[in-house]
Amino acid sequence: ESQSNNYFGATAYGGPSDSGTLFQYQNGSFESLYTFSDGLDGKWPSTGLTADGSGSLFGATSSGGEHKHGAVFELTP
Repeated sequence: ESQSNNYFGATAYGGPSDSGTLFQYQNGSFESLYTFSDGLDGKWPSTGLTADGSGSLFGATSSGGEHKHGAVFELTP
């Protein structure tokens, strides 16, 4: 949960390439923030999300990335 009472999460599957998504939940509705492509950005988010003070979200995927063994990602507001 961020300071503005928005909730953020990740799905391991879903999106156009079925590689996972990042989403925001606020006031009873979901908004897709990012869809993974199974490229350098990774595939299948597999960790919880961590937010920093500026609102950036950090996490990791279990596949994809440069060497196909996962990637660490940052989503900035």
